[in-house]
Amino acid sequence: MFDDAHTFVSAIVSKTNSVRSIKVNKAFTLAEVLITLGIIGVVAAMTIPTLLVNYQKKTTVSRLQKVNSILSNMTMMLYADGGYNVLTGNVSADKTEEYFNNYVLKYFKSPFVYLDRECVYPSADGNCFIYKYLDGSTSVFDMSIITRYDSGRVAFTTNDGILYFFNNMKWVNNGDGSGESHAVYTSSPAVYVDLNGVAEPNTFGKDVFRFSLDFAKGVVKTQCADYTTEEVNDDCSSSGKGFCCAEKIRRDGWRITDDYPF
Repeated sequence: MFDDAHTFVSAIVSKTNSVRSIKVNKAFTLAEVLITLGIIGVVAAMTIPTLLVNYQKKTTVSRLQKVNSILSNMTMMLYADGGYNVLTGNVSADKTEEYFNNYVLKYFKSPFVYLDRECVYPSADGNCFIYKYLDGSTSVFDMSIITRYDSGRVAFTTNDGILYFFNNMKWVNNGDGSGESHAVYTSSPAVYVDLNGVAEPNTFGKDVFRFSLDFAKGVVKTQCADYTTEEVNDDCSSSGKGFCCAEKIRRDGWRITDDYPF
């Protein structure tokens, strides 16, 4: 018990000051807050770029596996239906159109076909869209050549933004001594895939990859499937073209490894 009111009040004041002292001691100073924020900023600057690159790698592999699955299913059914028999002899618009409308496009979601164009995607200056190789050089390449049924080349995009370009023809010598050639269908069409369409980087091995259809066996292959490991790695490098990069990813267990030129 307190002897008088003055003593009681003094005790209350003393406890209140003690509580305030504790609260003050538990607070951060401005300098401590700034140091903490600085550390967080440094850690974020070091880790976020790595996280973004890892995310981009996983997204690339995921979309590439999706494309491989679609093309594999399409090729298997195409082989079973005998649709590949349509593409024989000289290239003609009727044969190409029949092939795509009856045997190919039905395996893709909402395909938009590009026809009668000098370029699939014209650039801002009106020239053909440029695709880059891994070594930094550029090329107009086949995906910017005229896409028409009568050329045997067809390009289309699907509702997920992926661009597919089928090159179903090859040139053969006329054999008449003139040195001129004519277009015939190939038994192993090349399929070029741009995983994000017109968006950058538009580079082989990064967002552009190459497959081939094997009509003789009814299978789809990543380009360079028959190459040695050394040949694949040489092409899928900072000094290569990047045609073999889908095959490198496949051989590495559908992963983009640390030695990949991403």
